[in-house]
Amino acid sequence: MRLLIGTLLVLAAACGYGVSPARSWDFSAGITTTYDDNILNYSERDLFAFRYRLNPARYALSTTDDLVLSPYLEVFWEPDSTRSNSVRARLEFNRYATNTIRNNLETEIQWRTRPFRRWRLSFTGTYLPSYYVRRYIDDETIVPFPELPRYRDARYRQIKGEASVEWRPAKAWRGQFDYEYGRRDYLELFAERDQDRHALRLSLRPPPLEGVVVARLRGAYGRVLARAWDGDEVGGVPDDPDVSDRRFGGGLTLEWTARRRQPSITLRQAVDYEARRYTTRDTSDSQRFGRSLRETNLDWELAFGLSRHWEVAGSYGIDVQRLTGSLSNIETFTDAASYNRHRLSLKVGWTPRRRSE
Repeated sequence: MRLLIGTLLVLAAACGYGVSPARSWDFSAGITTTYDDNILNYSERDLFAFRYRLNPARYALSTTDDLVLSPYLEVFWEPDSTRSNSVRARLEFNRYATNTIRNNLETEIQWRTRPFRRWRLSFTGTYLPSYYVRRYIDDETIVPFPELPRYRDARYRQIKGEASVEWRPAKAWRGQFDYEYGRRDYLELFAERDQDRHALRLSLRPPPLEGVVVARLRGAYGRVLARAWDGDEVGGVPDDPDVSDRRFGGGLTLEWTARRRQPSITLRQAVDYEARRYTTRDTSDSQRFGRSLRETNLDWELAFGLSRHWEVAGSYGIDVQRLTGSLSNIETFTDAASYNRHRLSLKVGWTPRRRSE
């Protein structure tokens, strides 16, 4: 009799009756629809040239605005026993309705572990195989007549790795420190623009105000270092722009939850500021020498938690970037300059887990 009961218990555990599985797999999916009125961050001068078709060889896109569809799929694994480790994989495809040349696919994998009660470590890797930037001048192209255009499509692939440490110094307080490294390699052309990208970020979340308002403070420092050059620069005079820079930034996010029970309502507002200064020492580079970029980003989002597993959110964002100094009359284009950019998005997401996780 005891043998029979023991056998039944083993079979019940194997079949999952009354016993949680040793490992938990979850799948999440969603889609974001975004209208972007300046997808290439064109300056006002660039927008004017595009609008009146003054340089069709360089401005090859159909429109300067577009509708972007971004479906994603996530796979999440977490042991049910301790919940001290988890792995998340994400696949996101960005598809442009009009300018299909910008379509891209990005993959991400993240491992999180909790070695101590108040500490959590995260390691994240992302891979972007091909991303269209815009059209640049290819100095190495030989043309039969000097007047012929030498513009070529610029694409790069990018690999990023990030390490994050999160800790809770006191009850309801939370801090996080991140280091991110990115390697950007241009495909086929424009090897002088290959970059190593480094970023340090520190964020702090104090206790919620009256239990409903959550604030997050953050600061950032980064370097972008050009690490390649054209063949004509070996023993010659450099004729390509130096894309290296140094950047500082900070931001604040406020999140207000009007209703915690389902359906829930959450309003988020974020403001970020970043100053980037070009570090080139070439005084003849009038586009970058001694110049800086100042960018302010404002975002608002209203999210509705329809249930424990469904969420719908609408957001609006504006990016305001200003380039210090004035453009010269002989300057025909810039890689980055003053512009305003607006984005309007609608997001729908589903997950079998609780959305707060």
